[in-house]
Amino acid sequence: MTPGADRVVIRPAERSDHPGIVALNAAAVVHTSAMDIDLLAALAGLACYLKVAIAGDKLAAFLFAYARGNGIHSVTCEYNVEPPNPASAAFHQSAGFREIGTQWVANRSKRVSLQEAQP
Repeated sequence: MTPGADRVVIRPAERSDHPGIVALNAAAVVHTSAMDIDLLAALAGLACYLKVAIAGDKLAAFLFAYARGNGIHSVTCEYNVEPPNPASAAFHQSAGFREIGTQWVANRSKRVSLQEAQP
């Protein structure tokens, strides 16, 4: 194992992280929605919080947040139910989200659960 590879550092995302964030998202697109550099830049411009987790010298995760820092009273999201994404379902349930509907996306190749929570 590379020295320091088990160390995780969470820090604000930098513009130079954007290609890695897009690649990480693309690698998991079966569980997420597609995102390119332009969409990431737009989302980053809206977010009050965009951080990355670096494990050793590798980008391992990213997280956006918008609501709490901007006085938003309801937060919505979606996660896949077909194909299933049980990790995302468990995370959102533990964060207080509840299902308000479902919809088919990506040319009907995925069904997502539409979720809502009050931050």
